[in-house]
Amino acid sequence: PSSTVALGFLAAGPWDLVGHVEVKNGTKDKRIVRNLDRDDMVATTMGAFTSMTAQCARCHDHKFDPISQADYYSLQAVFSGIDRANRPYHEDPELHVLRNRLKNEEKALEKRLDALRLKLAPQDSARLSEIISEQVSVQGDLNRVRIPPSTTNGYRSLTEQTPDVEKWVEVDLGAAYPVEKITLVPARPRDDIPVPGFGFPWRFKVEADVSSDFSSAIVLADFTEEAYSQRTDHNYNLTLPEPVEARFIRVTVTELWKGRGSNYFFSLAEMQVYEGQSNVAFQKSVRALDSNTEGKWDTSYLVDGYDSRRGIEPGISTPASRQAVREREAALAKLQSDELQIRRKPLSTEERATLREMIDGLEVLRDSLKGLPEPDYVYAAASDFSNWFRFVPAKTPRPIYLLNRGDTEQPGKEIGPGTISALSDMPSRFLLPEDHEEGMRRAALAKWIVDEQNVLTWRSIVNRVWHYHFGQGLVTTPNDFGKMGAIPSHPELLDWLAKEFLDKGQSLKELHRLIVTSATYRQQARHKDKYDEIDGGNQYLWRANRRQLEAEAIRDAVLAVSGKLNLTMGGPGFDAFLYEDDHSPRYLYARHDVRDPSSFRRAIYRSIVRTVPDPFMTTLDCADPSQSTPVRNETVTALQALAALNNPFMVRQAGYFAERLEASFSTVEEQLTEGFSLALLRHPTPEELDTLAEYAREHGLAAACRLIFAMNEFFYVD
Repeated sequence: PSSTVALGFLAAGPWDLVGHVEVKNGTKDKRIVRNLDRDDMVATTMGAFTSMTAQCARCHDHKFDPISQADYYSLQAVFSGIDRANRPYHEDPELHVLRNRLKNEEKALEKRLDALRLKLAPQDSARLSEIISEQVSVQGDLNRVRIPPSTTNGYRSLTEQTPDVEKWVEVDLGAAYPVEKITLVPARPRDDIPVPGFGFPWRFKVEADVSSDFSSAIVLADFTEEAYSQRTDHNYNLTLPEPVEARFIRVTVTELWKGRGSNYFFSLAEMQVYEGQSNVAFQKSVRALDSNTEGKWDTSYLVDGYDSRRGIEPGISTPASRQAVREREAALAKLQSDELQIRRKPLSTEERATLREMIDGLEVLRDSLKGLPEPDYVYAAASDFSNWFRFVPAKTPRPIYLLNRGDTEQPGKEIGPGTISALSDMPSRFLLPEDHEEGMRRAALAKWIVDEQNVLTWRSIVNRVWHYHFGQGLVTTPNDFGKMGAIPSHPELLDWLAKEFLDKGQSLKELHRLIVTSATYRQQARHKDKYDEIDGGNQYLWRANRRQLEAEAIRDAVLAVSGKLNLTMGGPGFDAFLYEDDHSPRYLYARHDVRDPSSFRRAIYRSIVRTVPDPFMTTLDCADPSQSTPVRNETVTALQALAALNNPFMVRQAGYFAERLEASFSTVEEQLTEGFSLALLRHPTPEELDTLAEYAREHGLAAACRLIFAMNEFFYVD
């Protein structure tokens, strides 16, 4: 499973949704977008693992390095069979292997069926294509009648002119049930602002009671203090730790959603209340403080089994819809029968029996796949995934041509998979079987990269590790060892480290140990004028470099010191912004509730918006998420000091830090001494302690904690 997840590396770059999903196949625009997609994969892979700028040979031979245009397109051919898509996998290795085996057997049978098709007469082959196309159409129609479109939007309150007006809506289940789960489905109307989360409240609570007066109400979820910060293009699923006996479920809103102008209101498409797998709220009685009953809005529509777009409850079928399903199922069965008859026409009796076995085998395999537990998904390189409008898998590698001047409309000769030919003692073109699987191309490149004869890889790795430890590599351009990259400051040392790394079994742990136990690494950062005159940039490492922590490390360190860091590993990430989709998405960092515990996880789990990066993290020199960043900037600006003192996240965490200290120590001096120990790993000097203690008595301990967080000593490794 881990190898499948690791393929997310290839999918990490920008992706053109319009170009891949909406643009027609076979058009110039589609060819351009796929060309750019493969270019990103080539640039990322070769830059990261070999420190070569192969992408510079897209339009012509590399002007500075020995990389030909043919080399570049041979690398494109390696990635020509994959796209970026959600790829299923199982954490359980046995299940993962089983799913892959069944999928491979399914592909093999489909390939054998296609081979039999070659025996068809041209007119039969054309008719078969028509039948398969009709099957796709009927199947889509069948899916639509099985899941009918919605004619309602849901419940909507009356409109107010300010957001802080309380509203509520409740469902009477008719009897007390042991409630296990509640789902609130955000509205997304077609006849108003067509955004997901239309009317979904910022602050609300969910309560349950056995009586209608809610005199003994149990609060199941409360976002009245800490605003709801999850994306509202997803349902809010409230799974209870244990069943709660209740007849009435109420949602009370204390801050309304902002519509156009100064219109504030509350709406929901559907409320579902579950006992086990049964939605006991379906078509039950609904009551509200007030209700907008215009158009497709009504209190009863809150439990009618539809969201604002389609049916979501199995019980919504009618005799007419069931008849429509039966008709389309019959039409689909007829087309499948016609397909079988055409496939059988040119076959011998023995081949017909084989065809029947293959079709039966496919049904068994697909049933087996459906019977597997629901997989997890990773966004990664994939050659087989569900069609998304015009975004369809290649199935087999797409042909790659040498493009004159990089123009997709000027294709030259077809190029097979390979790599750069500058390493004369290593093959630069991959000799693969004619009917090879797509993955064999990437496997061949991987073997070329890790070949012990490949001097590029090992020098690239040790230089990158050196860069992480010292702040700059022996080559200060880690992704470019070519002529336009930097000259190695210590070329012999770079070669020796690469050889040492290889001889020690390619162990990164051994390489780290070798570097951090060296006299060079263990130097102080003390300044010396006579050395500074010769090497002011410290290229030759006559002292240790003072290094600023990365933005992610600063944020995580603040959480760790305040006592709020959540070390939960894996699973979905968190949003440090509020999300609105008002025709175009909006990411509101300023409205994120910094008290939200879901955002107290490590920064590696935060959702990153390429086009709208987090202003706080950007101020701290976080890497630009829209492009590959081999070397991060390290700046010293007034904005960083201001952010450390005044950013709402820092202010709130300073408050938590103060609460942690006050819970353990009674005097200000003891609290500050412990604060220094936690944040700076030392005790304060008498002068520091006296100054901060006086400041804390005047402005509060939380204010003093803000100063500790803002100290250079906290931000820098010295």
